[in-house]
Amino acid sequence: DQIIAMVPTTAFFADDPDAGQRLEDHSAQITALAYAPNGDLYSADQSGIIFHWDIDGNLLEIMQTNNVPITALAVSGNGQLASGSVDGTVWRWDAGEPTTLLTLAHPISDLAWSTQGHLAIATGDGIAGWVQNAALIELPTGGTRVAWNPGGDQLAVGDALGRVTAWDVTTITPTINDAGAHSQPVTALRWTDAYLVSAGLDGRVVVRHQTS
Repeated sequence: DQIIAMVPTTAFFADDPDAGQRLEDHSAQITALAYAPNGDLYSADQSGIIFHWDIDGNLLEIMQTNNVPITALAVSGNGQLASGSVDGTVWRWDAGEPTTLLTLAHPISDLAWSTQGHLAIATGDGIAGWVQNAALIELPTGGTRVAWNPGGDQLAVGDALGRVTAWDVTTITPTINDAGAHSQPVTALRWTDAYLVSAGLDGRVVVRHQTS
Protein backbone atom coordinates (compact mmCIF):
# COMPACT_ATOMS: atom_id res chain seq x y z
CA ASP A 1 0.00 0.00 0.00
CA GLN A 2 1.12 3.53 -0.67
CA ILE A 3 1.20 6.30 1.88
CA ILE A 4 -0.45 9.59 0.98
CA ALA A 5 -0.30 12.89 2.81
CA MET A 6 -0.68 16.57 2.10
CA VAL A 7 0.81 19.87 3.18
CA PRO A 8 -0.63 23.23 2.11
CA THR A 9 0.09 23.06 -1.65
CA THR A 10 1.91 19.72 -2.01
CA ALA A 11 0.61 16.16 -2.23
CA PHE A 12 3.05 13.43 -1.22
CA PHE A 13 2.85 9.73 -1.88
CA ALA A 14 5.24 6.82 -1.46
CA ASP A 15 5.61 3.06 -1.21
CA ASP A 16 7.59 3.73 1.96
CA PRO A 17 8.11 6.85 4.08
CA ASP A 18 11.76 7.26 3.03
CA ALA A 19 11.26 7.23 -0.76
CA GLY A 20 8.44 9.58 -1.57
CA GLN A 21 7.46 11.83 -4.40
CA ARG A 22 6.15 15.35 -4.09
CA LEU A 23 3.37 16.53 -6.41
CA GLU A 24 3.64 20.30 -6.34
CA ASP A 25 1.46 21.66 -9.15
CA HIS A 26 -1.25 23.10 -6.89
CA SER A 27 -1.18 26.86 -6.37
CA ALA A 28 -3.87 26.82 -3.66
CA GLN A 29 -4.07 24.89 -0.40
CA ILE A 30 -4.81 21.19 -0.90
CA THR A 31 -7.99 20.20 0.93
CA ALA A 32 -8.72 16.58 -0.11
CA LEU A 33 -7.04 13.43 -1.44
CA ALA A 34 -8.40 10.14 -2.77
CA TYR A 35 -6.91 6.99 -4.26
CA ALA A 36 -8.42 5.11 -7.21
CA PRO A 37 -8.34 1.28 -7.32
CA ASN A 38 -5.71 1.38 -10.08
CA GLY A 39 -3.36 3.43 -7.89
CA ASP A 40 -4.10 6.83 -9.42
CA LEU A 41 -4.29 9.76 -7.01
CA TYR A 42 -6.71 12.69 -7.02
CA SER A 43 -5.88 15.89 -5.15
CA ALA A 44 -8.18 18.89 -4.76
CA ASP A 45 -7.68 22.41 -3.50
CA GLN A 46 -9.35 25.57 -2.28
CA SER A 47 -9.65 27.02 -5.79
CA GLY A 48 -11.98 24.19 -6.87
CA ILE A 49 -9.37 22.39 -9.01
CA ILE A 50 -8.84 18.62 -8.99
CA PHE A 51 -5.55 17.15 -10.23
CA HIS A 52 -5.46 13.55 -11.46
CA TRP A 53 -2.07 11.80 -11.11
CA ASP A 54 -0.97 8.33 -12.20
CA ILE A 55 0.85 5.89 -9.93
CA ASP A 56 4.23 7.28 -11.07
CA GLY A 57 3.32 10.85 -10.18
CA ASN A 58 2.60 12.04 -13.73
CA LEU A 59 -0.16 14.64 -14.04
CA LEU A 60 -2.89 13.18 -16.28
CA GLU A 61 -5.57 15.87 -16.20
CA ILE A 62 -6.78 18.99 -14.45
CA MET A 63 -10.48 19.27 -13.65
CA GLN A 64 -12.23 22.50 -12.70
CA THR A 65 -15.47 22.85 -10.73
CA ASN A 66 -17.11 26.20 -10.01
CA ASN A 67 -14.14 27.88 -8.29
CA VAL A 68 -15.53 26.87 -4.89
CA PRO A 69 -13.19 25.11 -2.42
CA ILE A 70 -13.43 21.33 -2.57
CA THR A 71 -13.76 19.71 0.85
CA ALA A 72 -14.07 15.98 0.08
CA LEU A 73 -13.15 13.40 -2.58
CA ALA A 74 -14.04 9.73 -2.97
CA VAL A 75 -13.39 7.11 -5.67
CA SER A 76 -15.56 4.00 -6.06
CA GLY A 77 -14.42 0.46 -6.74
CA ASN A 78 -15.00 0.95 -10.46
CA GLY A 79 -13.11 4.25 -10.53
CA GLN A 80 -16.04 6.68 -10.24
CA LEU A 81 -14.87 9.99 -8.78
CA ALA A 82 -17.11 12.15 -6.58
CA SER A 83 -16.29 15.50 -5.02
CA GLY A 84 -17.96 17.70 -2.44
CA SER A 85 -17.61 21.44 -2.03
CA VAL A 86 -17.92 24.07 0.64
CA ASP A 87 -21.13 25.33 -1.02
CA GLY A 88 -22.82 21.95 -0.44
CA THR A 89 -22.57 20.71 -4.03
CA VAL A 90 -21.75 17.06 -4.72
CA TRP A 91 -20.33 16.31 -8.17
CA ARG A 92 -19.90 13.05 -10.06
CA TRP A 93 -17.09 13.06 -12.63
CA ASP A 94 -17.13 11.22 -15.96
CA ALA A 95 -14.22 11.60 -18.38
CA GLY A 96 -13.18 14.75 -16.54
CA GLU A 97 -16.61 16.38 -16.80
CA PRO A 98 -18.75 17.08 -13.70
CA THR A 99 -22.43 16.31 -13.21
CA THR A 100 -24.24 17.66 -10.15
CA LEU A 101 -25.61 14.82 -8.03
CA LEU A 102 -27.29 17.10 -5.49
CA THR A 103 -26.79 20.34 -3.60
CA LEU A 104 -27.23 20.62 0.15
CA ALA A 105 -27.48 23.66 2.36
CA HIS A 106 -24.19 23.14 4.18
CA PRO A 107 -20.55 22.33 3.31
CA ILE A 108 -19.74 18.74 2.44
CA SER A 109 -17.39 17.32 5.08
CA ASP A 110 -16.97 13.71 3.90
CA LEU A 111 -17.82 11.30 1.07
CA ALA A 112 -17.55 7.51 0.82
CA TRP A 113 -18.52 5.00 -1.88
CA SER A 114 -19.86 1.59 -0.88
CA THR A 115 -19.00 -1.65 -2.65
CA GLN A 116 -22.62 -1.56 -3.91
CA GLY A 117 -22.03 1.79 -5.63
CA HIS A 118 -23.87 4.00 -3.12
CA LEU A 119 -22.36 7.36 -2.20
CA ALA A 120 -22.49 8.35 1.47
CA ILE A 121 -22.36 12.04 2.37
CA ALA A 122 -21.74 13.97 5.57
CA THR A 123 -22.07 17.72 5.96
CA GLY A 124 -20.57 20.33 8.24
CA ASP A 125 -23.83 20.76 10.14
CA GLY A 126 -24.06 17.07 10.98
CA ILE A 127 -26.36 15.62 8.30
CA ALA A 128 -25.38 12.13 7.12
CA GLY A 129 -26.87 9.64 4.68
CA TRP A 130 -26.49 8.31 1.17
CA VAL A 131 -27.63 9.25 -2.31
CA GLN A 132 -30.54 7.35 -3.83
CA ASN A 133 -32.50 8.49 -6.89
CA ALA A 134 -30.81 11.91 -6.80
CA ALA A 135 -31.94 12.51 -3.20
CA LEU A 136 -30.22 12.17 0.16
CA ILE A 137 -31.58 9.41 2.41
CA GLU A 138 -30.85 10.84 5.85
CA LEU A 139 -29.97 8.70 8.84
CA PRO A 140 -31.72 9.36 12.17
CA THR A 141 -28.44 10.55 13.69
CA GLY A 142 -26.13 12.70 11.65
CA GLY A 143 -22.40 13.26 11.63
CA THR A 144 -19.46 14.81 9.86
CA ARG A 145 -17.57 11.60 8.93
CA VAL A 146 -18.84 8.48 7.15
CA ALA A 147 -17.50 5.02 6.26
CA TRP A 148 -19.13 1.94 4.70
CA ASN A 149 -18.46 -1.59 5.86
CA PRO A 150 -16.89 -3.89 3.22
CA GLY A 151 -20.26 -5.49 2.48
CA GLY A 152 -21.86 -2.14 1.73
CA ASP A 153 -24.88 -2.76 3.94
CA GLN A 154 -23.80 -0.79 7.02
CA LEU A 155 -22.81 2.86 7.24
CA ALA A 156 -20.78 4.23 10.14
CA VAL A 157 -21.12 7.88 11.15
CA GLY A 158 -18.89 9.94 13.42
CA ASP A 159 -20.17 13.22 14.81
CA ALA A 160 -19.03 16.48 16.39
CA LEU A 161 -19.84 15.17 19.88
CA GLY A 162 -17.38 12.30 19.48
CA ARG A 163 -19.98 9.57 18.98
CA VAL A 164 -19.68 6.72 16.46
CA THR A 165 -22.84 4.98 15.26
CA ALA A 166 -23.23 2.33 12.57
CA TRP A 167 -26.51 1.73 10.75
CA ASP A 168 -27.99 -1.15 8.79
CA VAL A 169 -29.07 0.78 5.71
CA THR A 170 -31.83 -1.69 4.82
CA THR A 171 -33.66 -1.63 8.13
CA ILE A 172 -32.29 1.74 9.37
CA THR A 173 -31.44 0.21 12.73
CA PRO A 174 -28.21 0.81 14.66
CA THR A 175 -25.66 -2.00 14.74
CA ILE A 176 -23.05 -0.06 16.73
CA ASN A 177 -23.74 2.74 19.20
CA ASP A 178 -20.52 4.00 20.76
CA ALA A 179 -21.63 7.18 22.50
CA GLY A 180 -18.37 7.50 24.42
CA ALA A 181 -15.97 6.92 21.55
CA HIS A 182 -14.34 10.35 21.78
CA SER A 183 -14.58 13.40 24.00
CA GLN A 184 -14.19 15.72 20.99
CA PRO A 185 -15.31 15.61 17.33
CA VAL A 186 -14.58 12.55 15.22
CA THR A 187 -12.11 13.46 12.47
CA ALA A 188 -11.75 10.16 10.58
CA LEU A 189 -13.44 6.77 10.11
CA ARG A 190 -12.17 3.63 8.35
CA TRP A 191 -13.93 0.25 8.10
CA THR A 192 -12.04 -2.86 6.97
CA ASP A 193 -12.87 -6.56 7.03
CA ALA A 194 -11.61 -6.78 10.60
CA TYR A 195 -11.86 -3.33 12.14
CA LEU A 196 -13.90 -0.16 12.44
CA VAL A 197 -11.42 2.56 13.39
CA SER A 198 -12.19 6.13 14.48
CA ALA A 199 -9.94 9.06 15.30
CA GLY A 200 -10.88 12.26 17.10
CA LEU A 201 -9.67 15.71 18.03
CA ASP A 202 -9.14 14.30 21.54
CA GLY A 203 -6.03 12.53 20.23
CA ARG A 204 -7.56 9.06 20.59
CA VAL A 205 -7.74 6.30 18.00
CA VAL A 206 -10.40 3.70 18.78
CA VAL A 207 -10.15 0.27 17.12
CA ARG A 208 -13.24 -1.94 17.15
CA HIS A 209 -13.03 -5.56 16.01
CA GLN A 210 -15.72 -6.23 13.39
CA THR A 211 -16.77 -9.02 11.05
CA SER A 212 -17.83 -6.60 8.24
